[in-house]
Amino acid sequence: MVICNLHSLEIAKEYCDRLIGLSDGKIVFDGHPSSLTKELAEQLYDLENE
Repeated sequence: MVICNLHSLEIAKEYCDRLIGLSDGKIVFDGHPSSLTKELAEQLYDLENE
């Protein structure tokens, strides 16, 4: 098992079997990369406010 902190969703989705998304120190996503929706990814990375 390897635990890695990545901020690149493309790399994480390609190489990981499990993603854990944190926001304000709380887990907001824990699952398989294919389960991470575009909307949740935007919320995690605060993309809607850019």
